[in-house]
Amino acid sequence: MEVGRARKLFEQMPEKDVVAWTVMIKGYLDHRDIESAQELFDKMPHKDVVAWNSMLTGYVRNGKLENALNFFLRMPERNIVSSNLMLWGYIQEDDITTARKFFEGLYNKNVTSWNTLISGYQTEEALILFVQMLSSGFKPDQGTLTVVISVCGILAIQGWGRAMHVFTVKTGHENDGMVMSSLISMYSRCGFINDASIVFKTMQSHDTASWNAMIVAQAHHSSAKEAFDLFHCMIRAGHQPDHVTFLVLLTACAQFWISH
Repeated sequence: MEVGRARKLFEQMPEKDVVAWTVMIKGYLDHRDIESAQELFDKMPHKDVVAWNSMLTGYVRNGKLENALNFFLRMPERNIVSSNLMLWGYIQEDDITTARKFFEGLYNKNVTSWNTLISGYQTEEALILFVQMLSSGFKPDQGTLTVVISVCGILAIQGWGRAMHVFTVKTGHENDGMVMSSLISMYSRCGFINDASIVFKTMQSHDTASWNAMIVAQAHHSSAKEAFDLFHCMIRAGHQPDHVTFLVLLTACAQFWISH
């Protein structure tokens, strides 16, 4: 629904509860109209932490971090969602130093806090943080494993990558499509295309992301024919290719023409 029409319906409501106010504010934020959202928020008679967090999200998503911090500091009540939003904002702005300081100052960290900070590093520091996370008693989830495995691939640290593969199985994530797709990409980046293929073949089910990961792996290793064979298998299996699939295939074609 158009936000203008939604506002008219909102104004016609005889009674407006916190949920109605928050939904209307979120509607403006989804359309990047922060000024209207703030104007409505200021008129809101009773604000709960969800409403405050909705407004905070708008500032963070639109890159207005200074406004977000000022808003965060004047919140009468904050929860871990509020803190994680600010942390995510610093990561989005590539201000890893401030993000780290903010993280260290949190007394109520959760898995999302750790995942957010770890995602800001593309270096071995991400692996160090992962170990610290485990030592602190937190249980990694899909987001943690995906990020850490990705870093192993970026750094081409196959020893760590294999260890993460074992950890993935031990923690029961061997059927998680996103995690397994990350393993495929990691093995490919480390130069172990056969291991990537084994991970793909042992998956109980495939989605577009896992097909793409394997097609990328074959294309990355200059195997244009194998990449296209996989593409046809993907179609026959009933999976819909996306823009990533076609971009990879175009790249594979270009590499084939250059080499021949």
